[in-house]
Amino acid sequence: MLTLGQKFTWICVNGGAVEIHERLDRAVMNVKWQEVYPNSMVSHCARVGSDHCSILIGSMPCGQKRKRVFIFESFWAEDAQCGVPCLGRR
Repeated sequence: MLTLGQKFTWICVNGGAVEIHERLDRAVMNVKWQEVYPNSMVSHCARVGSDHCSILIGSMPCGQKRKRVFIFESFWAEDAQCGVPCLGRR
């Protein structure tokens, strides 16, 4: 699985003398996951308020596109020009 971001996911600072960097946090997948989500990737995000990085797993299957959801706002119909471009369209 592709890994993006920081190499190490944990840091320990001992009184400022020695910094220890380790890759403690990991993501795991099985063969079925890899078949369904071949473009999976793991991102190690920046450390914020913790000594560990957040891990973000992207799992969108190859070639899958999300359907765009159209939401009609009722106030559009109140606009005098709203119906003009829509007349005759189905």
